[in-house]
Amino acid sequence: MSSSTLEDLVQAPEHQIRAILRALCRDTDIRARALEHDDLQAIDTPSDTKKRKAGDELCICVQCDEAFFNNDNTVTCCYHWGELEVDYDAHVWADHDERCHGTIDSEEMRKENPEGFTWTCCDKPGDKTGCKLGKHEADPLKSRREASSEPSDINTSAFGSDNDEDDEDGDSE
Repeated sequence: MSSSTLEDLVQAPEHQIRAILRALCRDTDIRARALEHDDLQAIDTPSDTKKRKAGDELCICVQCDEAFFNNDNTVTCCYHWGELEVDYDAHVWADHDERCHGTIDSEEMRKENPEGFTWTCCDKPGDKTGCKLGKHEADPLKSRREASSEPSDINTSAFGSDNDEDDEDGDSE
């Protein structure tokens, strides 16, 4: 099954998908991420009486990790297209000793201490919400998250100033 694609997995029988999910959830990090999406039932069964169309598939956005319906995909995805770089001046690293606390520039530290990193796309701290808005994306191959280059097909002027914060003196640095 090494040559299988994500689409093959999506089309797999439900019992096989559940078995794969159980196996993946043995990893505590993956289990935690899966449980974050446990609220999807609330999204899948809306409180209003409108029925969803049969082809309206519930998806998880690979850019912002939010749930969305494929047929109702508006410009509500907020994500960073840059990468997280270590901010060695951040207060979180003041008492950090890499010999006993672990390497700062690691995926583990990015998860545990996002405020100790800065996004290269907007210079905001790593724990701040995304700086770009666009449509949700379910296909990992089309994700713009951490793409390292600014997306050219997103019109950011339509989204207001919340996503283009400058310092009080008007400089972007």
